[in-house]
Amino acid sequence: GGGGGGGGGALRGGDLLLTVDGSPVRSLNEAEAASQASASVQLGVVRDGAPFAVRAPMLPSDGLGTTRVLGWAGLLLQETPDAVRAQRSVPAQGGVYASYRFYGSPSSRYDLSPTSHIIEVDSVPTPTLAALLECTRGKADGEVVRVKTVDLEGRLRMTTLKLDLKYWPTFTLSRSAAGEWSRTMEAPAEAEQDRLG
Repeated sequence: GGGGGGGGGALRGGDLLLTVDGSPVRSLNEAEAASQASASVQLGVVRDGAPFAVRAPMLPSDGLGTTRVLGWAGLLLQETPDAVRAQRSVPAQGGVYASYRFYGSPSSRYDLSPTSHIIEVDSVPTPTLAALLECTRGKADGEVVRVKTVDLEGRLRMTTLKLDLKYWPTFTLSRSAAGEWSRTMEAPAEAEQDRLG
């Protein structure tokens, strides 16, 4: 499985990088500096003694890492980390990355694996955290949902999961510009109905 990092999966371990957009590079710092201003670059590479060129997309990174985490059904979900994107295939349609699973949670009982991407809930695409939160916001405690995932090897899997919002409520962790983390609890469907009416 190729990667989503520099080279768009065209580079392999052992490749020798010679040029970026025609300019020679002698260090990682030079290669990084040469690729800063472009959405894609032409790389001059030597593989197994043979030179070749490849156009590679550059992925923007603010260097801040994870700034938002969604806790849902005992999974910690986030946008795909740069390290995963650089080393593994990432679903083309997007999806939220499951970075951790709490034991005893619905995700553990129904075998939703960490290090996979949730790409759909009840046949609704979930390319981002906001999309997953929006499509699960109205779900009630005890409701059964269908979850479609893709693992790091690109294998699709569909499973069902019974929500337990009493013991495993949905929440958002957000990091401020000052580096402080805060938690916001997401109201389950029953609480929304009580509030509305």
